[in-house]
Parts: sequence; structure tokens; C-alpha cells
Amino acid sequence: MLIKNMFNGTSMEYTKRCKLRIAFSIGLVILGIIALAAASMYGTKIIPMTSYTEDNLDFLQGFYTGTGGGLIAAAVITMIRNMRYLKNKELQKARAVYENDERNRLIGTKCWAYSGYAMFLFLYIGILVGGMISMTVLKVLLCVLGAYGGFLLIFRMILRKVM
Repeated sequence: MLIKNMFNGTSMEYTKRCKLRIAFSIGLVILGIIALAAASMYGTKIIPMTSYTEDNLDFLQGFYTGTGGGLIAAAVITMIRNMRYLKNKELQKARAVYENDERNRLIGTKCWAYSGYAMFLFLYIGILVGGMISMTVLKVLLCVLGAYGGFLLIFRMILRKVM
């Protein structure tokens, strides 16, 4: 049901879409909390960092704190915005018209397509350069490219069945 509503070109009822966004945002808040917990556990007995230097430890703590905090903030903002749409019927109606507008949907679809092409190009360039830097970098980028290609195939099969 969810996949059909997401991919078949018809629009899901806007209140359901807002509620779904709120549910996903709750999941993102949980992931952000996990990232903050990981940041606080680095260098402790729970997650010892024997092979890292102090600079690496500081970077990892800052990275997980920043991404966790950013994820929580973005999710809370999304929840507040969608709760506001659910409470105000006029705002909800105007936003639903804006999101279901064919021109806006076409722009969004083209944006995703172009960014996907650019991502593929950057991954390929990274693979070419990565082999000169490190085998680990090359293998990681090859795995990312393989996952990207796998997702393209999976979504193509889903879209062919649904559309």
C-alpha cells in the first residue's frame, strides 16, 4: 500500500502523508539519539578506542555529535511543520495543492534524476582516483557504486510493477 502510494503517480491523502512524515521523523530522532550516545561512549570501556589517536577520537566524537544533533533538529522541525499542517486546515489545503502540483512534481523528479546522474559520475571519478590513493578507498567506493546500481535495479523493478 505504501509503495503504491509513493510510486504510482497518484497522491496519498495529505493528512496520511503528514502523519507518515511525523512517524519517519520519530525514527530519525531515535537514530540521532543513537548517534549522540555513540559520541559519548567513544573512548570509554563500552567503545574503547585503542587504535585511534586523540585527534581521531576528537573527530569521531564531534562527527557523531554533529550528525546526531543535526538529525534530531531536522526531524523535530519536520514534525512541528507537519503538525502545524494537520492543525490548520487552510494551510494544509494550500500545502497539499503545492505538493501535488504537476510542475513541482516534475521538477522534483528531474532533480532526483540529475542528482543521481551526477552521483554516478562522481563515484566513477572517485573510483578512478581512489585506486591511486588506497586499495581500501577503491574497495569502499566500488561497494558504494555496487549498492547504488543495486538500488537502481530494485526501484526500476518496483516501478515497472506499480506503474
